[in-house]
Amino acid sequence: MARYSSIWQLRAAAITLFVEAAALLAGAGYFVFGIITGQARLFPTLAALAGFTALAAIWFISLGVGLITQKATTRTPAMFAQMIPLSIAFGSTSGENANALVALGLTIPGVFVISLLLSKPVGELLNKKFD
Repeated sequence: MARYSSIWQLRAAAITLFVEAAALLAGAGYFVFGIITGQARLFPTLAALAGFTALAAIWFISLGVGLITQKATTRTPAMFAQMIPLSIAFGSTSGENANALVALGLTIPGVFVISLLLSKPVGELLNKKFD
């Protein structure tokens, strides 16, 4: 098997990570727009959120590239990265601003990526890298 020909589970997980990164970049852009237009009540907080969101997007992109290039050390961080949207989804199910649609929208890709990365073909392929 060639180095960059990957199984469909890795490609699907990487594509999902790229879509999540695009959503994070859109969120960072929204925060920057709020800073530029003067809608920020607390400028340092919004600037920190914009920076953190942009850095998370860069991290998700690097994880997607690592999955496509079949880096065995990318699998666990990619699963860990899915804990971020899953924890936000869990918090979105209760409280004053509970929104089931937000929770569902964050849960589906998180569970999808984790299940793909735990699949037998991905495990066999990436575990061979350590042999």
